[in-house]
Amino acid sequence: ENKTMQELDGTQKFVDWVQSNQEITPDGGEKMSDFKTRVIAGLDLIIRDMMKDKVSEAALITHSGVMMSLLDSCGIPKRLPLEWAVESGKGYTLMINAALWGGHQSFEVFTPIPYGTDTQNVMIDYQRDFIEELDTDDELYE
Repeated sequence: ENKTMQELDGTQKFVDWVQSNQEITPDGGEKMSDFKTRVIAGLDLIIRDMMKDKVSEAALITHSGVMMSLLDSCGIPKRLPLEWAVESGKGYTLMINAALWGGHQSFEVFTPIPYGTDTQNVMIDYQRDFIEELDTDDELYE
């Protein structure tokens, strides 16, 4: 508790936890499956409130453990939890719609924040193709 990943890196308990895909529960800690259930339920409340009040944009500011858990559980494209790790002050924009959330509790991970950072690591193939197509179209007008 109260240690950065860099401080934990290389310790046997941390290595075991990472290799178990975060399934090992630290002493006195919450099971990862319980944590994921809790944070998804919290996001569900936020999304339902937004739909009820017809709010189409919002910011969710949270620590990286919640962010990694939500992105791992609900995010498209699919990745391992630690592949969603972000530095302080960074995150992602998400596209959530009633069909994705209501049917599968899923959302599309769209753009890294701050904008313009790490786009190649988050974009899925059709997004990369679209950006490349735009770049090619621009050359036609030069």
